[in-house]
Amino acid sequence: MGPRGEQGPQGPEGQQGPAGQNGAAQEMTSSEESEAGGVVEGDQDQEDEAGPKGDQGEQGPQGEAGEEGQDGIDGQDGIDGEDGIDGEDGIDGEDGNANVIDSGWLPAEFSSGRMRVTNSNLSSDAVNNSLIMVFGLWSDGDEYIFQFPHQIGDEKFSFYLINDGPGAPFTINLLAQAADGSPIEEVFRCDAVKYFIIPSTSITGKNSLGNLKKMSYQEVVDHFGLKH
Repeated sequence: MGPRGEQGPQGPEGQQGPAGQNGAAQEMTSSEESEAGGVVEGDQDQEDEAGPKGDQGEQGPQGEAGEEGQDGIDGQDGIDGEDGIDGEDGIDGEDGNANVIDSGWLPAEFSSGRMRVTNSNLSSDAVNNSLIMVFGLWSDGDEYIFQFPHQIGDEKFSFYLINDGPGAPFTINLLAQAADGSPIEEVFRCDAVKYFIIPSTSITGKNSLGNLKKMSYQEVVDHFGLKH
């Protein structure tokens, strides 16, 4: 054989062949891992995965309460508010009758057109500080009550007060007169009489003297809560 000639120029690179099958991973010893400068990729993935979350632990005991702080300084009083609107007046209470004297119905016993009624409560002080009201009752099938002075038909009824001397109680003198002023011998239109002694302490406000004098018998007894 003759001598070897010079190497010819390199030919063009051929096409890449198909990939080969994966081989079984070869375990490396710790020394080999150290020489390789790291850990195996499979082991690294296992270290990155987090384990399952554990149960929550029990709540710890409550701490002791802190010391109470000092009271703050009182604030200044605010400005007083405006007065509210006055409320409506209440309903007037019922009038009392503790001091009103009611004689009750007395038979009308006129003699020569006169009838005298006495009462120990009719002192000078009572007469000067009270209202004396006299009413007559006439029954003619229906009852008719009237206040003295009054006139029914030709019979006129009136009264006046008189006493028999200093310190003596007053007497109520009732008169029954004809239209011409003469006394009536036989009175037909008055069967009974009643009087009220109303002290000045009960004559106030709506119980004024003028109002009481205008009241009928029914209004007076209802007003003071008296017996009929």
